[in-house]
Amino acid sequence: VVDKSGQVLLEGKSEERQVLTPEAAYITYDLLKEPLTYTATKVDLGAMPAAGKTGTSSQNMNYWFVGLTPHYAGAVWVGTDDSKEIKNFNSNNTSALWSQIMIKANEGLPTEDIEKPQDVITARISTRTGLLASWREQNSASSIMELFIKGTEPKKRSPVPKEQEPVEDDKDQEKNVPEEKPK
Repeated sequence: VVDKSGQVLLEGKSEERQVLTPEAAYITYDLLKEPLTYTATKVDLGAMPAAGKTGTSSQNMNYWFVGLTPHYAGAVWVGTDDSKEIKNFNSNNTSALWSQIMIKANEGLPTEDIEKPQDVITARISTRTGLLASWREQNSASSIMELFIKGTEPKKRSPVPKEQEPVEDDKDQEKNVPEEKPK
């Protein structure tokens, strides 16, 4: 903080310390891409990758969007000081405001996404059990690809439900199901 003549009145001191590993930060960033597909659909930065989360307080008095690109992070809050409901508004509208700001802030910057750390791996997970998908779930809606920090992924394969146990012809296929390979 300086006064009108440029004299320093208050000098800030910064301290850096790592609070997340690069792997945990990347997985968090990847998780925050999902809300852009359902609650923050007004975020549109063209080819620039983005992630973020909307928020709404009780009684619709406050709305916000906090998001980031590979270059910048920012937040938009819309609310009142008198605790009155804001009508005809929602948190998706705050994501649109954030998007307008970030389009300008990221103008001319590279559109490459944040690089995935080497120790972040993918595994196909059963939505029924949270374990590695069974051979029957490999290509079905009952399994999804998830990110893990290497060594934290499930080690056990999901059991095949009794009603789906293999008949004689299927048993050889069960033995030949390839394991997921990290990307």
